[in-house]
Amino acid sequence: VRLDSRWRMEVNRTPGGVTVINDAYNANPESMAAGLRALAAMGGEGRTWAVLGEMRELGPDSASEHDAIGRLCV
Repeated sequence: VRLDSRWRMEVNRTPGGVTVINDAYNANPESMAAGLRALAAMGGEGRTWAVLGEMRELGPDSASEHDAIGRLCV
């Protein structure tokens, strides 16, 4: 499944049955939260992993926005 932008919610399945969601395009708090919620919904009762990078260009709100995403992960 692919939407308009490369690296925005690209869903791929490996031959071993692992689902990989690549949502690495221009991360921001809203898109990262949406990606995490999609991961949780797709994962059902199974194990899920999120590999997250820094959201840049958040200015003075950077620390609080990163903290909020960490809390959403928990």
